[in-house]
Amino acid sequence: MFRFLLKRLKIIISFALSGLIIYLLFNRVDTSTMIEDLMGINYYVIIISAVLGYMAYFSRGLRWAIILRSMNYNVSSLNAINCVSLGYLTNLALPRAGEFIRCTSMLKVEKVPLNKLIGTVLLERAIDIIMLFVVMLFSLALSFDNIVVFFRELMYTSYINKGFSYNYIYFFIFFLLCCVLLYYLIKKTRIYRSLRYFVMGVLDGLKSIKNLDNKFGFVLHTLLIWVFYFFMTYVVFFASESTSLLSFVDALFILVVGAIAIIIPIPGGIGVYHGFVMIAMTILGISEDQGLLFATVLHTAQTLVAILFGIIALIMLSLSSKSD
Repeated sequence: MFRFLLKRLKIIISFALSGLIIYLLFNRVDTSTMIEDLMGINYYVIIISAVLGYMAYFSRGLRWAIILRSMNYNVSSLNAINCVSLGYLTNLALPRAGEFIRCTSMLKVEKVPLNKLIGTVLLERAIDIIMLFVVMLFSLALSFDNIVVFFRELMYTSYINKGFSYNYIYFFIFFLLCCVLLYYLIKKTRIYRSLRYFVMGVLDGLKSIKNLDNKFGFVLHTLLIWVFYFFMTYVVFFASESTSLLSFVDALFILVVGAIAIIIPIPGGIGVYHGFVMIAMTILGISEDQGLLFATVLHTAQTLVAILFGIIALIMLSLSSKSD
């Protein structure tokens, strides 16, 4: 009972923090001007960004299928893509629960043992961390000054220069970062205590990379995931005249900042993503209003993708399960 209440309390606190950050951010800008600017957005560009976002789901699903087939589980690529899509939908409400949901969904439709699935997800998480690190190194090499300024703004903003409400936002973002560290330390301890049951399957998943039948496909989709992430960010620059002159290097900087924000266990990254990206955009010379508008449009488009294709995936997986 206590554990159930604790989980619900975490969810309530997460949504409350998201709502508070969103309120503080939008309280700083002229919302009527933002609405006018929103009406002038090129929505064809936003649709292209949404398609690119879904293509990242597509490549992630195909990569997962490649890993599972190397373990002699002949899973359907469509089921793998749908399970990934359902996982993204779940993450909007329950941060970090998406991986477990996609594993249990795959267990239901393809009968792959859960411990094997968890091993492959851990492998994917390790690969994602490595790729994020590589992308960060590229961004650091190309935008060193911007990244230094970003973290300085995030951690050491003075009350005189930015005002109380801005520091209030930064305080909550810093608080969230501390919570993330504590969360992962606790989670790691809990995983190690329960690892005995799953150890063989997890090791199989981690070792499966050595036995991949389609190494080229695995590498290709690993790269494509981040290519799609990059271009779904870059194309949104052209949705508004105020951001249309930003460069590839700037898009890489925004991608890294956004990826850091999404790591924080807040439902859908709501609030934190908006704040981080807005700060990054101001560093690039974009006004706060336009920076927040950019973050809102990009985040909303990808959230709608997660909702739409998550619901479609849920229906398709349900039908697939019934037919079995």
